[in-house]
Amino acid sequence: DPNTKVTFSISVGPHEFIIKGMGHSDLILTHSDDIVIRKSDFICPRTLAVKCDKASDMLPREMVSLLQNPKTIGTFTIVVE
Repeated sequence: DPNTKVTFSISVGPHEFIIKGMGHSDLILTHSDDIVIRKSDFICPRTLAVKCDKASDMLPREMVSLLQNPKTIGTFTIVVE
């Protein structure tokens, strides 16, 4: 549904990264292994949300460094409204 709001939250240690996006009536998410959160309107079987306000290159470097350690525990939350 194009009116559906989707919020993604990535939390690692003291860091939190929030991404806001939208749903779309053509989203099918049928890929068995991958999800993609897109800034554009492009849709394929891996697309989970479109028109997002952030991209992966905006993820704070401190979070990336923490996540490179396989012992780091993080949380990825998806809220659909």
